[in-house]
Amino acid sequence: EINMPIMEAHPFFKVYAELAPQLMRQVCHLALDRLQLSRGDVLFSDGEVPKRPGMYFLMTGKMQYLQEERKPQNMHFGAWASEAVLWTQWMHYGSLRARTECTLLVLIAEVFQKCATSSGVTAHWEFPVTYAQLFLKHLNAIEDELITDLEDPDMDIAWITARANPTRRCQRRGSPLLLQQSGAWKSSIAAKLGVSSAGGIITSMVN
Repeated sequence: EINMPIMEAHPFFKVYAELAPQLMRQVCHLALDRLQLSRGDVLFSDGEVPKRPGMYFLMTGKMQYLQEERKPQNMHFGAWASEAVLWTQWMHYGSLRARTECTLLVLIAEVFQKCATSSGVTAHWEFPVTYAQLFLKHLNAIEDELITDLEDPDMDIAWITARANPTRRCQRRGSPLLLQQSGAWKSSIAAKLGVSSAGGIITSMVN
């Protein structure tokens, strides 16, 4: 639980901790790790498919994100990177390196997915599933050259979180989404939503 203030900088995890506090304690206990980097260390590189996918929260230090034909972006305390690995199979779209000594909080994707889909309370798994659908809808709608491993300034995470929140859900129009999911997350979402999957693609409906 000591790591919750770091994670709660992200709107999804702030709401998730309020909605399912016991589940989030399980996530903190089982799915979190810390990583130390020295100046110049590369966390991930453009085109790399992570062997152990994780979302990163910067706790101390400074990092720099590099993409071809785009200005370098600095990453500071409280920022996060590689959120997409929680919701889909992912290949990095840039390189992230440490400018100073850094400490990162790592949310291990596979363990988080198992925790998030293990609850018998509908709202506890419905929230991340709906959030994932809306997150991936945005990714599916933008050009490849605009995709980033950092927080996307054009993706309103707070709005997506509020819309996915089962206790404050806005009325939505149905729209088909093509979602690429991985491992246990794919099978769990398919089971929860009652949809079929083929070739790694899940076709679902947001109602």
